[in-house]
Amino acid sequence: YLCFCKSSPGPNEEVGKQVDSFTTAINSVRGKAMERLIDYGLWYAAKNKDKNADVPEPDRFDSEIKYKELLEHKLDKRNEKSPAVHSIFGIYLPNLMYLNKRWVIENISKIFPDNQPMYWEAAWASYITGSKFYTDVFKLLHPQYELAVKRLENGTLIKERGISRRTEEALAEHLVIACINGLENINEDTCLLRKFALVKKNNAAYHAVQYIWHLLLDSTIFADNPEGRPSFWPQAKIYWDLRIQTAKSYITDSDKNNVPEATSEFSLFLTWLKYIPSEVTLDELANLLTETLILNKEGYHLPELIDYLQQKSGEEPELAVRILKQAVETEAQIYFYQGKERIMEEILRKGLSTGNKTVLAEADIVMNTLGEKGNYYFKDLWLEYFINAN
Repeated sequence: YLCFCKSSPGPNEEVGKQVDSFTTAINSVRGKAMERLIDYGLWYAAKNKDKNADVPEPDRFDSEIKYKELLEHKLDKRNEKSPAVHSIFGIYLPNLMYLNKRWVIENISKIFPDNQPMYWEAAWASYITGSKFYTDVFKLLHPQYELAVKRLENGTLIKERGISRRTEEALAEHLVIACINGLENINEDTCLLRKFALVKKNNAAYHAVQYIWHLLLDSTIFADNPEGRPSFWPQAKIYWDLRIQTAKSYITDSDKNNVPEATSEFSLFLTWLKYIPSEVTLDELANLLTETLILNKEGYHLPELIDYLQQKSGEEPELAVRILKQAVETEAQIYFYQGKERIMEEILRKGLSTGNKTVLAEADIVMNTLGEKGNYYFKDLWLEYFINAN
Protein backbone atom coordinates (compact mmCIF):
# COMPACT_ATOMS: atom_id res chain seq x y z
CA TYR A 1 0.00 0.00 0.00
CA LEU A 2 2.73 2.48 0.97
CA CYS A 3 4.66 1.83 -2.25
CA PHE A 4 1.64 3.27 -4.07
CA CYS A 5 1.07 6.35 -1.92
CA LYS A 6 0.37 9.05 -4.53
CA SER A 7 1.00 12.10 -2.42
CA SER A 8 4.64 11.55 -1.43
CA PRO A 9 6.89 12.26 -3.16
CA GLY A 10 4.85 14.76 -5.11
CA PRO A 11 6.11 16.90 -8.02
CA ASN A 12 6.79 19.85 -5.72
CA GLU A 13 9.31 17.79 -3.76
CA GLU A 14 11.43 17.13 -6.85
CA VAL A 15 11.23 20.26 -8.99
CA GLY A 16 14.18 22.53 -8.18
CA LYS A 17 15.21 20.32 -5.26
CA GLN A 18 18.36 21.25 -3.36
CA VAL A 19 19.20 17.71 -2.24
CA ASP A 20 20.00 14.50 -4.06
CA SER A 21 17.26 12.15 -5.26
CA PHE A 22 18.03 9.50 -2.66
CA THR A 23 17.66 11.98 0.20
CA THR A 24 14.35 13.05 -1.31
CA ALA A 25 13.33 9.40 -1.55
CA ILE A 26 14.04 8.47 2.06
CA ASN A 27 12.11 11.53 3.19
CA SER A 28 9.03 10.49 1.23
CA VAL A 29 6.47 7.74 1.69
CA ARG A 30 6.95 5.81 -1.55
CA GLY A 31 10.72 6.15 -1.39
CA LYS A 32 10.89 4.93 2.18
CA ALA A 33 8.53 2.07 1.38
CA MET A 34 10.78 1.00 -1.52
CA GLU A 35 13.78 1.06 0.80
CA ARG A 36 11.94 -1.19 3.24
CA LEU A 37 11.03 -3.45 0.32
CA ILE A 38 14.74 -4.03 -0.33
CA ASP A 39 15.24 -4.67 3.39
CA TYR A 40 12.47 -7.24 3.31
CA GLY A 41 14.16 -9.05 0.43
CA LEU A 42 17.43 -9.22 2.34
CA TRP A 43 15.64 -10.43 5.47
CA TYR A 44 13.84 -13.11 3.46
CA ALA A 45 17.12 -14.22 1.86
CA ALA A 46 18.85 -14.48 5.25
CA LYS A 47 15.96 -16.48 6.67
CA ASN A 48 16.18 -18.97 3.79
CA LYS A 49 19.95 -18.96 3.23
CA ASP A 50 20.33 -22.71 3.86
CA LYS A 51 17.98 -23.44 0.96
CA ASN A 52 20.41 -21.88 -1.56
CA ALA A 53 23.68 -22.74 0.14
CA ASP A 54 25.01 -24.84 -2.77
CA VAL A 55 23.43 -22.88 -5.63
CA PRO A 56 25.68 -20.45 -7.58
CA GLU A 57 24.00 -17.08 -8.07
CA PRO A 58 20.62 -18.27 -6.75
CA ASP A 59 17.29 -16.52 -7.07
CA ARG A 60 16.91 -15.36 -3.49
CA PHE A 61 13.54 -13.87 -4.36
CA ASP A 62 12.64 -17.56 -4.58
CA SER A 63 8.89 -18.01 -4.37
CA GLU A 64 8.24 -14.34 -3.62
CA ILE A 65 6.59 -13.71 -6.97
CA LYS A 66 4.73 -10.61 -5.75
CA TYR A 67 8.04 -9.13 -4.61
CA LYS A 68 9.49 -9.44 -8.10
CA GLU A 69 6.30 -8.14 -9.70
CA LEU A 70 6.30 -5.06 -7.46
CA LEU A 71 9.93 -4.23 -8.35
CA GLU A 72 9.15 -4.54 -12.06
CA HIS A 73 6.04 -2.41 -11.66
CA LYS A 74 8.09 0.36 -10.04
CA LEU A 75 10.70 0.15 -12.80
CA ASP A 76 8.05 1.03 -15.39
CA LYS A 77 8.09 4.84 -15.73
CA ARG A 78 4.42 4.79 -16.70
CA ASN A 79 3.70 3.55 -13.18
CA GLU A 80 6.42 5.34 -11.19
CA LYS A 81 7.36 8.75 -12.54
CA SER A 82 9.46 9.88 -9.59
CA PRO A 83 13.25 10.06 -10.19
CA ALA A 84 13.68 10.04 -6.40
CA VAL A 85 11.93 6.70 -6.04
CA HIS A 86 13.88 5.40 -9.03
CA SER A 87 17.15 6.29 -7.27
CA ILE A 88 16.46 3.43 -4.84
CA PHE A 89 17.32 0.99 -7.65
CA GLY A 90 20.69 2.69 -8.04
CA ILE A 91 21.88 2.86 -4.47
CA TYR A 92 20.69 -0.66 -3.66
CA LEU A 93 21.88 -2.23 -6.90
CA PRO A 94 24.56 -4.41 -5.19
CA ASN A 95 21.87 -5.72 -2.82
CA LEU A 96 19.56 -6.48 -5.70
CA MET A 97 22.39 -8.33 -7.46
CA TYR A 98 22.87 -10.40 -4.33
CA LEU A 99 19.16 -11.21 -4.24
CA ASN A 100 18.86 -12.09 -7.92
CA LYS A 101 21.72 -11.31 -10.29
CA ARG A 102 19.86 -12.63 -13.32
CA TRP A 103 16.91 -10.33 -12.62
CA VAL A 104 19.24 -7.32 -12.44
CA ILE A 105 20.95 -8.28 -15.70
CA GLU A 106 17.58 -8.63 -17.42
CA ASN A 107 16.42 -5.24 -16.15
CA ILE A 108 19.64 -3.23 -16.25
CA SER A 109 18.48 -1.11 -19.19
CA LYS A 110 15.39 -0.14 -17.19
CA ILE A 111 17.43 0.72 -14.10
CA PHE A 112 19.81 2.83 -16.20
CA PRO A 113 17.70 4.01 -19.16
CA ASP A 114 20.16 6.02 -21.29
CA ASN A 115 17.23 7.32 -23.37
CA GLN A 116 15.68 8.88 -20.24
CA PRO A 117 18.46 11.08 -18.78
CA MET A 118 16.50 12.17 -15.71
CA TYR A 119 16.05 8.59 -14.51
CA TRP A 120 19.53 7.51 -15.61
CA GLU A 121 21.07 10.33 -13.59
CA ALA A 122 18.96 9.56 -10.52
CA ALA A 123 20.02 5.90 -10.53
CA TRP A 124 23.64 6.60 -11.51
CA ALA A 125 24.25 9.40 -9.01
CA SER A 126 22.78 7.33 -6.18
CA TYR A 127 24.76 4.24 -7.15
CA ILE A 128 28.15 5.85 -7.76
CA THR A 129 28.11 8.10 -4.68
CA GLY A 130 26.29 5.78 -2.30
CA SER A 131 27.71 2.34 -3.06
CA LYS A 132 31.04 0.72 -2.40
CA PHE A 133 33.06 -0.73 -5.26
CA TYR A 134 32.17 -4.32 -6.16
CA THR A 135 33.98 -6.21 -8.89
CA ASP A 136 30.90 -7.96 -10.30
CA VAL A 137 28.89 -4.73 -10.28
CA PHE A 138 31.71 -2.88 -12.04
CA LYS A 139 31.79 -5.49 -14.78
CA LEU A 140 28.03 -5.39 -15.23
CA LEU A 141 27.90 -1.59 -15.23
CA HIS A 142 30.95 -1.05 -17.43
CA PRO A 143 28.79 0.50 -20.19
CA GLN A 144 27.39 2.95 -17.63
CA TYR A 145 30.91 3.86 -16.47
CA GLU A 146 31.84 4.41 -20.12
CA LEU A 147 28.82 6.67 -20.58
CA ALA A 148 29.73 8.67 -17.46
CA VAL A 149 33.29 9.20 -18.75
CA LYS A 150 32.00 10.13 -22.19
CA ARG A 151 29.69 12.73 -20.67
CA LEU A 152 32.69 14.14 -18.82
CA GLU A 153 34.67 14.27 -22.07
CA ASN A 154 31.81 16.17 -23.72
CA GLY A 155 31.60 18.61 -20.81
CA THR A 156 28.17 17.31 -19.82
CA LEU A 157 28.29 17.28 -16.06
CA ILE A 158 25.64 15.27 -14.30
CA LYS A 159 23.06 17.66 -12.87
CA GLU A 160 21.86 15.20 -10.29
CA ARG A 161 23.47 15.85 -6.92
CA GLY A 162 25.31 12.93 -5.38
CA ILE A 163 25.34 11.81 -1.76
CA SER A 164 28.00 13.86 0.07
CA ARG A 165 30.06 14.53 -3.07
CA ARG A 166 29.80 15.12 -6.79
CA THR A 167 29.18 12.14 -9.01
CA GLU A 168 32.33 12.83 -11.06
CA GLU A 169 34.43 12.60 -7.88
CA ALA A 170 32.91 9.25 -6.96
CA LEU A 171 33.52 8.12 -10.55
CA ALA A 172 37.21 8.95 -10.12
CA GLU A 173 37.35 6.77 -6.99
CA HIS A 174 35.78 3.77 -8.71
CA LEU A 175 38.08 4.05 -11.74
CA VAL A 176 41.16 4.17 -9.51
CA ILE A 177 40.00 1.09 -7.58
CA ALA A 178 39.32 -0.77 -10.83
CA CYS A 179 42.95 -0.29 -11.84
CA ILE A 180 44.31 -1.14 -8.39
CA ASN A 181 42.32 -4.39 -8.43
CA GLY A 182 43.58 -5.34 -11.89
CA LEU A 183 40.24 -5.00 -13.67
CA GLU A 184 41.72 -2.35 -15.98
CA ASN A 185 45.20 -1.09 -16.80
CA ILE A 186 46.03 2.50 -17.61
CA ASN A 187 48.55 1.36 -20.21
CA GLU A 188 45.63 0.28 -22.42
CA ASP A 189 43.83 2.83 -24.58
CA THR A 190 40.45 1.41 -23.53
CA CYS A 191 41.13 1.99 -19.82
CA LEU A 192 38.52 4.34 -18.36
CA LEU A 193 40.97 5.91 -15.90
CA ARG A 194 43.20 6.75 -18.85
CA LYS A 195 40.29 8.38 -20.67
CA PHE A 196 39.41 10.21 -17.45
CA ALA A 197 42.99 11.52 -17.20
CA LEU A 198 42.84 12.88 -20.75
CA VAL A 199 39.75 15.02 -20.11
CA LYS A 200 40.70 18.69 -20.32
CA LYS A 201 39.63 21.07 -17.56
CA ASN A 202 38.58 18.09 -15.47
CA ASN A 203 37.88 19.44 -11.98
CA ALA A 204 37.27 15.92 -10.66
CA ALA A 205 40.89 15.03 -11.48
CA TYR A 206 41.91 16.84 -8.30
CA HIS A 207 39.80 14.39 -6.33
CA ALA A 208 41.47 11.41 -8.03
CA VAL A 209 44.92 12.55 -6.86
CA GLN A 210 43.59 13.24 -3.38
CA TYR A 211 41.86 9.85 -3.25
CA ILE A 212 45.06 7.99 -4.17
CA TRP A 213 46.86 9.91 -1.41
CA HIS A 214 44.18 8.88 1.13
CA LEU A 215 44.61 5.24 0.04
CA LEU A 216 48.37 5.58 0.53
CA LEU A 217 47.80 6.73 4.11
CA ASP A 218 45.99 3.51 5.02
CA SER A 219 47.61 0.90 2.79
CA THR A 220 50.61 0.05 0.65
CA ILE A 221 49.12 0.28 -2.83
CA PHE A 222 52.49 1.47 -4.18
CA ALA A 223 54.08 -1.79 -2.96
CA ASP A 224 53.69 -5.30 -4.32
CA ASN A 225 51.02 -7.15 -2.39
CA PRO A 226 52.00 -10.54 -0.88
CA GLU A 227 48.81 -11.98 -2.36
CA GLY A 228 50.02 -11.19 -5.86
CA ARG A 229 48.55 -7.77 -6.56
CA PRO A 230 51.24 -5.69 -8.28
CA SER A 231 52.17 -2.21 -7.12
CA PHE A 232 49.89 0.53 -8.36
CA TRP A 233 52.82 2.93 -8.62
CA PRO A 234 53.63 2.28 -12.33
CA GLN A 235 50.03 3.09 -13.27
CA ALA A 236 49.91 6.06 -10.90
CA LYS A 237 53.04 7.44 -12.53
CA ILE A 238 51.43 7.19 -15.96
CA TYR A 239 48.31 8.89 -14.63
CA TRP A 240 50.50 11.73 -13.29
CA ASP A 241 52.21 12.10 -16.65
CA LEU A 242 48.91 12.00 -18.55
CA ARG A 243 47.49 14.78 -16.39
CA ILE A 244 50.57 16.91 -17.03
CA GLN A 245 50.39 16.39 -20.78
CA THR A 246 46.65 17.11 -20.75
CA ALA A 247 47.12 20.32 -18.77
CA LYS A 248 49.90 21.47 -21.08
CA SER A 249 47.66 20.92 -24.07
CA TYR A 250 45.20 23.60 -22.98
CA ILE A 251 47.12 25.84 -20.59
CA THR A 252 49.11 28.18 -22.79
CA ASP A 253 51.88 30.50 -21.64
CA SER A 254 49.45 33.40 -21.80
CA ASP A 255 46.87 31.96 -19.42
CA LYS A 256 48.76 29.44 -17.25
CA ASN A 257 48.70 31.92 -14.37
CA ASN A 258 44.92 31.96 -14.50
CA VAL A 259 44.06 28.29 -14.06
CA PRO A 260 43.61 27.73 -10.30
CA GLU A 261 42.37 24.15 -10.68
CA ALA A 262 45.74 23.20 -12.17
CA THR A 263 47.58 24.64 -9.17
CA SER A 264 45.47 22.76 -6.63
CA GLU A 265 45.58 19.50 -8.57
CA PHE A 266 49.29 19.41 -9.34
CA SER A 267 50.36 20.42 -5.86
CA LEU A 268 48.67 17.26 -4.59
CA PHE A 269 50.90 14.98 -6.67
CA LEU A 270 53.72 15.97 -4.33
CA THR A 271 51.88 14.26 -1.45
CA TRP A 272 52.61 10.92 -3.14
CA LEU A 273 56.39 11.33 -2.85
CA LYS A 274 56.63 9.91 0.67
CA TYR A 275 55.15 6.60 -0.52
CA ILE A 276 56.97 6.06 -3.82
CA PRO A 277 59.04 2.84 -3.79
CA SER A 278 62.60 3.47 -2.65
CA GLU A 279 64.08 1.89 -5.77
CA VAL A 280 62.58 4.66 -7.94
CA THR A 281 65.37 7.11 -8.73
CA LEU A 282 65.13 10.87 -8.70
CA ASP A 283 66.18 10.83 -12.34
CA GLU A 284 63.05 8.81 -13.18
CA LEU A 285 60.88 11.48 -11.57
CA ALA A 286 62.84 14.56 -12.64
CA ASN A 287 60.67 15.47 -15.63
CA LEU A 288 57.42 14.91 -13.70
CA LEU A 289 58.65 17.06 -10.83
CA THR A 290 59.86 19.82 -13.14
CA GLU A 291 56.55 19.99 -14.99
CA THR A 292 54.62 19.80 -11.73
CA LEU A 293 56.54 22.75 -10.32
CA ILE A 294 55.66 24.77 -13.42
CA LEU A 295 51.95 24.02 -12.97
CA ASN A 296 51.98 24.31 -9.18
CA LYS A 297 52.18 28.10 -9.26
CA GLU A 298 51.31 28.67 -5.61
CA GLY A 299 53.85 26.24 -4.16
CA TYR A 300 51.48 24.09 -2.12
CA HIS A 301 53.06 20.94 -0.65
CA LEU A 302 56.62 22.08 -1.37
CA PRO A 303 57.71 20.79 2.09
CA GLU A 304 56.94 17.24 0.88
CA LEU A 305 59.15 17.84 -2.15
CA ILE A 306 62.00 19.14 0.01
CA ASP A 307 61.82 16.06 2.23
CA TYR A 308 61.94 13.83 -0.83
CA LEU A 309 64.92 15.67 -2.31
CA GLN A 310 66.78 15.29 0.98
CA GLN A 311 66.02 11.55 0.91
CA LYS A 312 67.44 11.24 -2.62
CA SER A 313 70.29 13.74 -2.32
CA GLY A 314 72.77 11.12 -1.14
CA GLU A 315 72.44 9.14 -4.38
CA GLU A 316 71.76 12.01 -6.80
CA PRO A 317 73.05 15.21 -5.16
CA GLU A 318 73.43 17.25 -8.34
CA LEU A 319 69.89 16.54 -9.53
CA ALA A 320 68.47 17.24 -6.05
CA VAL A 321 70.02 20.74 -6.10
CA ARG A 322 68.75 21.37 -9.62
CA ILE A 323 65.16 20.54 -8.70
CA LEU A 324 65.45 22.56 -5.49
CA LYS A 325 66.50 25.54 -7.60
CA GLN A 326 63.43 25.08 -9.81
CA ALA A 327 61.26 25.03 -6.68
CA VAL A 328 62.61 28.26 -5.20
CA GLU A 329 62.26 30.00 -8.55
CA THR A 330 58.49 29.52 -8.50
CA GLU A 331 56.14 32.10 -7.04
CA ALA A 332 55.77 30.08 -3.84
CA GLN A 333 55.47 32.10 -0.65
CA ILE A 334 58.51 32.13 1.66
CA TYR A 335 56.63 30.41 4.51
CA PHE A 336 56.67 27.12 2.58
CA TYR A 337 60.38 26.88 3.40
CA GLN A 338 60.12 27.73 7.09
CA GLY A 339 61.25 24.83 9.24
CA LYS A 340 62.89 23.13 6.25
CA GLU A 341 66.13 25.15 6.24
CA ARG A 342 68.32 22.45 7.81
CA ILE A 343 67.07 19.87 5.33
CA MET A 344 67.69 22.27 2.45
CA GLU A 345 71.17 22.99 3.79
CA GLU A 346 71.90 19.26 3.75
CA ILE A 347 70.74 19.04 0.12
CA LEU A 348 72.91 22.02 -0.83
CA ARG A 349 76.01 20.77 1.00
CA LYS A 350 75.81 17.37 -0.69
CA GLY A 351 75.51 19.06 -4.06
CA LEU A 352 78.29 21.57 -3.35
CA SER A 353 80.63 18.81 -2.21
CA THR A 354 80.64 17.40 -5.75
CA GLY A 355 82.57 20.44 -6.96
CA ASN A 356 80.45 20.54 -10.09
CA LYS A 357 80.48 24.12 -11.40
CA THR A 358 76.90 23.88 -12.65
CA VAL A 359 75.75 22.75 -9.21
CA LEU A 360 77.72 25.57 -7.60
CA ALA A 361 75.88 28.08 -9.79
CA GLU A 362 72.50 26.47 -9.03
CA ALA A 363 73.18 26.44 -5.28
CA ASP A 364 74.17 30.11 -5.51
CA ILE A 365 70.81 30.87 -7.14
CA VAL A 366 68.93 28.94 -4.43
CA MET A 367 70.57 30.80 -1.55
CA ASN A 368 70.36 34.24 -3.16
CA THR A 369 66.74 33.75 -4.26
CA LEU A 370 65.71 32.79 -0.75
CA GLY A 371 67.66 35.75 0.62
CA GLU A 372 65.83 38.09 -1.74
CA LYS A 373 62.56 36.66 -0.41
CA GLY A 374 63.63 37.41 3.16
CA ASN A 375 65.10 34.07 4.31
CA TYR A 376 68.71 34.71 5.39
CA TYR A 377 69.33 31.28 6.91
CA PHE A 378 71.82 30.36 4.17
CA LYS A 379 74.05 33.44 4.52
CA ASP A 380 76.83 31.58 6.35
CA LEU A 381 76.71 28.69 3.91
CA TRP A 382 76.98 31.10 1.00
CA LEU A 383 79.94 32.86 2.62
CA GLU A 384 81.60 29.52 3.29
CA TYR A 385 81.48 28.39 -0.33
CA PHE A 386 81.59 31.62 -2.30
CA ILE A 387 83.64 34.04 -0.22
CA ASN A 388 85.81 32.20 2.30
CA ALA A 389 86.59 29.42 -0.20
CA ASN A 390 88.15 32.00 -2.52
